[in-house]
Amino acid sequence: MPNPNGVEACIDLGVLYLDQNKIPEAEALFKRMGERKPPSAYYFVGRLGQAVTDALRKDYRASHLKFKYLFDHKSRDKREDILNGYLAKKPEFAKWVNEADTHNSRNNAVEASISQKLRRFNIKTPFKRP
Repeated sequence: MPNPNGVEACIDLGVLYLDQNKIPEAEALFKRMGERKPPSAYYFVGRLGQAVTDALRKDYRASHLKFKYLFDHKSRDKREDILNGYLAKKPEFAKWVNEADTHNSRNNAVEASISQKLRRFNIKTPFKRP
């Protein structure tokens, strides 16, 4: 089984790409992570990263659908706990996630229930566009 500590290294690299406005590189990294099978932390974090890159590319609907899937209260796995754990440990990633959620909300692509789950991190940063 892959080392879950590798997930944190991937998050750090993804954030570095996002901070440097290297959206295609971030997207490729998150897609690669998402190739793992659920309930892998790589899979869930990868999908969340893709939700961020979708929002950066102004594909708010695709971003919203990923958020909705990841924060589905009916899921039987621990996806929400896994994601919240990484978001709490990686505040720079949480900033990007919150910004994507904010932009989805502004473009009427996200429901309040999903938005509220992300708002608890309450971290804001300027949204960088490609």
